[in-house]
Amino acid sequence: MWCHDGKISLASFISGIITTVFTSILILSLFSLELNSPQNVALCFIGPIGTYAFFCVFAYFVTSSSDFAVIKRATALGVCFGLSTISIIYSPIAWKRLGVYFLFMSTFHYSEYLTISFANPQTLGTDTFMLNHSMAYIIAASSSWLEFILEVYFWPQLKENLAILLIGIIVCVGGEIFRKLAIITANTSFNHIVQYHKSEDHVLVTHGVYRLMRHPSYAGWFWWSIGTQIILANPICLVLYAIVSWKFFHERILVEEVTLVNFFLDKYVEYQRTTPTGVPFVKGYVDGEYDDSSFK
Repeated sequence: MWCHDGKISLASFISGIITTVFTSILILSLFSLELNSPQNVALCFIGPIGTYAFFCVFAYFVTSSSDFAVIKRATALGVCFGLSTISIIYSPIAWKRLGVYFLFMSTFHYSEYLTISFANPQTLGTDTFMLNHSMAYIIAASSSWLEFILEVYFWPQLKENLAILLIGIIVCVGGEIFRKLAIITANTSFNHIVQYHKSEDHVLVTHGVYRLMRHPSYAGWFWWSIGTQIILANPICLVLYAIVSWKFFHERILVEEVTLVNFFLDKYVEYQRTTPTGVPFVKGYVDGEYDDSSFK
């Protein structure tokens, strides 16, 4: 069952979606707008954003500081989800891609928090939303938005292939499912931060999706990140995301598997022999191939 913060976040996320969709449709209907210009988009979005600001001010005064920290983030992601839905329904075909992209972005970040609140609430915090994951993550996301906007302006036909959009959706959904199944299956053994000291409830998980691969959460995130760029039909960022994501998970898996070998010894080594990492062309840590001191 979800913990207190998980329940608050769910109520806030759903409230953000409902109020955003309602106010956006109301504005579109009253002013007979179509999302075919920056001015109309701004008018449509100003209602939900204003409602969100009012809601945050209200929540600030009637809730505790810890609850407010969760509420403002979960509601913001709900607003993003709602605006994305409106964009998908009402905007021209090229811009629908951006709506689908932000729908997956808001879902990924919110579901990360909600899943942890169910599987391992002891580790729950506002960082669990992963909205401030790293500067590299922010730069990567911003770069993909810039590429999309430039290509919509100069090569709009590049963004109109629905088959590519469908492929991106399938890749994103698959990656999201694998990551969340990994978190739920690992339960209290899952943590966003590499653990260098073995806790009492840390066990080697080899069932469920872990039968298929050693790092399903990383594999899911890897494919999800690539899928976002297929959705946007961003050829440049697609290549860059694949390279940078692969390098990140290659290094992350190496570091993590050093600790796992230390924690579980021969049991983990045997697991390595029979189960791939899940990330293409990443075999993980193999004793004797790397200098252990470089990971400490």
